[in-house]
Amino acid sequence: MWVTRAASPGVPNATPVPGVRLRSVMEWLVEWWDAAELWLVQLPYPLQVMLVLAVLVPLAWGVGWLIDRGIDALGAKLTRVRDAEPPVGRRDGVAGGRSAG
Repeated sequence: MWVTRAASPGVPNATPVPGVRLRSVMEWLVEWWDAAELWLVQLPYPLQVMLVLAVLVPLAWGVGWLIDRGIDALGAKLTRVRDAEPPVGRRDGVAGGRSAG
């Protein structure tokens, strides 16, 4: 819900105040995070460790994979060597639009 400024005699329409909307979303996010954190710290320690590992290990693996592929693709685009090794995952032997051979 947008909070609006009251219309004054010189202003025909009320205008939304976006800062208020952002603040209410941030307040909701902070309250949600506090509730999730409270729930997590009240669990027994072995369950905390298992839950954190179940979330962080796949997340870290995915971010690492994305960074690896992104850097590899960027290196393949910026290389000056035409017969360079194709990016990881490319097994067709085509690098830079030319066939290997």
